[in-house]
Amino acid sequence: MEGRGQNTGGDAPGPSSTAECPEVTTIPYGDEAFVYGNVCGEGPGGRIISPISGDEYAWAAREVKELRSQFRSRAVITNWIENSCVLRTLGYQSCIKLIACRDDERVCYGRENASDEFFYCYAALFYDLYLRLPFTTFQMDVLRTLNVAPSQLHPNSWGYVQAFGVLCRALGIKPTVGLFLYFFRCRPVATKGWVSLISEPGNALLELYLQSYRNFKEKFFKVSITDVGRRYFFDGEGNPRFPLYWTQDPLRFTSWSEDKLTIEELEALSVLTSLPRPFSSRQLIDCLEFDDAEARVFEIMGRKGSGRSWFQSIGNERAEVSRPGPSAGHAVGQPRPQVPSTGPVPVVLSASTDETTAAEVPLVRKRKMKAVDTSREASKKRKEVVEETERPLPLGVWDPAFTLGHKVDLKMDASEKKVVENMSEQEIADTMLEMTTRAQALAWHLAYASDRGMVRVELEKVRTQLKELTEVHAACDANQKSAEQLLKEAETLLNDTREAGLTLRKERDQMASELEQAKRAMMVLARERNELKAEASERNELVEELKDAIMIEHTRGFRKALRQVGHLLQVSTEGVEFDIQKDVYEGQLKPLNEIPEDAVLEGEEDEEVVTNTEHDGAVDVGEPAAETVGEVAGDTPNIVID
Repeated sequence: MEGRGQNTGGDAPGPSSTAECPEVTTIPYGDEAFVYGNVCGEGPGGRIISPISGDEYAWAAREVKELRSQFRSRAVITNWIENSCVLRTLGYQSCIKLIACRDDERVCYGRENASDEFFYCYAALFYDLYLRLPFTTFQMDVLRTLNVAPSQLHPNSWGYVQAFGVLCRALGIKPTVGLFLYFFRCRPVATKGWVSLISEPGNALLELYLQSYRNFKEKFFKVSITDVGRRYFFDGEGNPRFPLYWTQDPLRFTSWSEDKLTIEELEALSVLTSLPRPFSSRQLIDCLEFDDAEARVFEIMGRKGSGRSWFQSIGNERAEVSRPGPSAGHAVGQPRPQVPSTGPVPVVLSASTDETTAAEVPLVRKRKMKAVDTSREASKKRKEVVEETERPLPLGVWDPAFTLGHKVDLKMDASEKKVVENMSEQEIADTMLEMTTRAQALAWHLAYASDRGMVRVELEKVRTQLKELTEVHAACDANQKSAEQLLKEAETLLNDTREAGLTLRKERDQMASELEQAKRAMMVLARERNELKAEASERNELVEELKDAIMIEHTRGFRKALRQVGHLLQVSTEGVEFDIQKDVYEGQLKPLNEIPEDAVLEGEEDEEVVTNTEHDGAVDVGEPAAETVGEVAGDTPNIVID
C-alpha cells in the first residue's frame, strides 16, 4: 500500500480551537506525507437513520443506492487506520475521527439526525492519490465551485486535482479554481451518479490516473468533524467550505473562458500552456512518495519534451541544493519504495563526500571508437576498434564527470615546443590572459551580433504584426462607422415605427369607441325592433280576429237574408244550392274569383250612391231618407230594413 516510514510529527503545531484558521495550501510529500494511524475510529453505533417516507434519494443513481460499505465495524475501520495515512501531521489528530457505516447506509445519504457534521470519503483517495486531511484550500474551492461532496467526485477527477496541485507546487504557481477548470469540462450524465471531469479537447494538461478506476465504490467511511476541527472545514460564519453531502445539482459547464481569469492566473496560464503536455497524473502523484518530489516532477517534464530540456537541469540543481543526508527521514530497516523510471537516472551527490555516484543503467547502445597506439615507432602504428560503455551524464557538459583535460593530446613539433618551453611563467600568464580576453571579446561580439540579428528578425515580425494590426484597426474603424450609420438608421426607423404605432393605437381607440356607440345604438334598435314585432304581432292577431268576425258576420247576414226572403216572399229555399262564394254577374251565377274586381253588380250602384251621399251630405245612417225607404217599400211592401 504505502511503503513509507511512520512520521512522528512531533514538531507539527497542534490546532487550537480559539485561534484563527490557517490557510492549508501545501501538499505534503516525502516523509511528511506518511503519518500512519493516530486517528480515532468508531463503530457504526450511536446513529439511527430516521425512517424514510417513500424514496427521498430517488434522484441518485441506482448503482449508488445499491452499494453498501465494507467498513461496517469498528474492528475493520481500526485495522485500516493502523495501516493507512490520513492526516497531514499529528497536529490534526484531534480534528476528525473516522466512523464505520451502518449496513443500511449509502454514500449518497445526508446527515439525517446525526449529532456531528461529517462527510463520506473513499479509502482509495488516501492510499492511491496521497490525499490528506484537512483538505487544502484549493481542493475545497474546487469542491465548492463544482458543488459536489468529496465522495461525489470521481477518484479519477480527484487525481486531476491532486496532480494539478503537485505540478503547480513544482513550478511555484498558486493553484486556483479558474486556472484548473480552464483545462477541463464537467462530463454531463443522465443519472445523478459520480461527477467526472474530462480534459478540454485539444487542450489537455493531464492524463487520467487510471483508464478504468475500479474496486473503490464499496470502500467508504464517514469522516466526522470534531469541535476542534470545525475551523478547518467551516468558515467564520459557520457555513461549510464545501458541500459535505451529495447534491442534486452539481455544476455543469463545457468551457472555462479566459475572461474569468485574473492577471496573475493569466500569467500562470501562459507558463502551463508552454509545457510539453499532457503529463501523466499518476507519475506526478507518485512523486509525492519521495523527498525530492519537485526534482522528480521536473524530470518528468524534461522527459516529456524533446531531448534534455531546461526543466531537468533546474530540477537537478534544486535537488543537489536541498537534498538531505542519507540518514534523514527514514525508519531503520524500512527501504523506500522505488518508482520505475524510463528516463536516465540523475546523478546523486553525497552530503558527506564530494564523490559523484551514478546508478547503473542497462546498456542501451554500443558505439565503436578508434583507439590510436601511442608507440614511438611509426612502422608499428595501427588502429583498432574497441567497444566503450556509455556513461550517464545528466547535467551535460556541466556534469562533474564530464572532463577533457586528461584526454587532450597536442601534436606540436620541436620548434613549437621550443617556443613554449623558452617562455617564462609570467609571459605564459600574460599570453593566456590576452588570449582569454580576446576570446571573450569575440564571444561577446558574436553573441551581440547574434542577438542583434534576432532583434532585427523580431523587429520585422513586430512591424509586420503592427501593419496587420493597423489594417485590422482601419477595418474595425470602417465597420464601426458603418455600424454607427446603421444604428442611426435603425433608430430613425424605430422612431417612425413608434409614431406609426401611436397613430394606429389612437385610431384603434377611436374605432373601439365608435364600435361601443354602434353597439349601444344596435341595442336600442333591437329593443325598438322587438317592440314593433310585438305590436305587429298584436295587430296581426287583431286583423285575424277581425277577419274571422267579418266572415262570421257576412255569413250570418247572408243566412239572415235568405231567411227574410223565405219569410217575406213565401218562397221555399230548401233544396236550392246557395253558395256564399258565388254571385250573380251578367245574369249568371259565377264564382267570386271569376268576377272582375272593378265589376259593378246589381244593387251596388245605389249603395255607392248612398255611400257617396253620406260622405258629401253627412247623412245619418241610423235614420234613412224617406225616398229611399219609399222606393224600397214600393217594390217590396212587406220587407222592413233594419
